[in-house]
Amino acid sequence: MKKEQIKAIREKRIKGKVDALTLDERIEANPKVMLGKPVIKGTRITVELILRQLGAGMTMDEVLENYPHLTREDLRAAIRYAASLVAEERVYPFFYEKHDKARVLA
Repeated sequence: MKKEQIKAIREKRIKGKVDALTLDERIEANPKVMLGKPVIKGTRITVELILRQLGAGMTMDEVLENYPHLTREDLRAAIRYAASLVAEERVYPFFYEKHDKARVLA
């Protein structure tokens, strides 16, 4: 997702004009579905659920077996969406001194 698209989405949210938001060709967020969490279009399956299952060690085939109406491309879209969020994330290190050593908290 391009920065211009993200900016336009944020502006629409601020103005309260967003019903369903297409975040990717396969991902959408709608305040009426799963409290607005990003989901695979046309489902109530959240990006978070998919990522948690893959992160817990399930294979794509296992996830697809549990949700036969999803496709491999849906799973890839969830990963792409998460990657785009992390790419936009800003990290501000916090420094503190303890025992004359500076440490960075993550």
